[in-house]
Amino acid sequence: MTIRICPRCNQEFTATPPQKQLCPTCSEKYDPASLKRIRENQRRIDANSKCPSCGSIKTPISKLCWQCYTNLPRDEKVKSILKNGLWRDSQGYTHIYKPDHPNATKQGYVLEHRFVMAEYLGRPLTKREIVHHFNAIKDDNRLCNLALVCHENHPTKTFMKLLQKHIRKLEAELAQRKFSL
Repeated sequence: MTIRICPRCNQEFTATPPQKQLCPTCSEKYDPASLKRIRENQRRIDANSKCPSCGSIKTPISKLCWQCYTNLPRDEKVKSILKNGLWRDSQGYTHIYKPDHPNATKQGYVLEHRFVMAEYLGRPLTKREIVHHFNAIKDDNRLCNLALVCHENHPTKTFMKLLQKHIRKLEAELAQRKFSL
């Protein structure tokens, strides 16, 4: 244990651990972690953020206060968080909330393109079946844009499509050069 003088308030204190520079009062006030926590709490609590159900204070981000949110049935909680039960992941795929669907995750979501294909076929898809987007737009889940392929053929078909697209592009450039000569 080392006795030190706090550089902020000039108060004498016992430093445990010895490398501690500020007294307990100042370290709480000026510690970066404490300051961050205080700022976050101030940001969360806003006098103008009132719950529409009960009128109590809520965080500015949420729609309801915690008490009202916990009293909601499970389905309504999901609807309050998600717009129409849909959300888009970082890869661009749309997920749909269908907790009773055989292909649903533990959280109750199904990839929308897999759901559309399963509904069309009238059966759940197996893990080895892949739903391919013809135009490579991952949130275009119209049935005319989807194709069911097996796991082994998907890379081959995708590669073939890319080659065909590249060939068409080269043919167009070649035709354009012929006309310009």
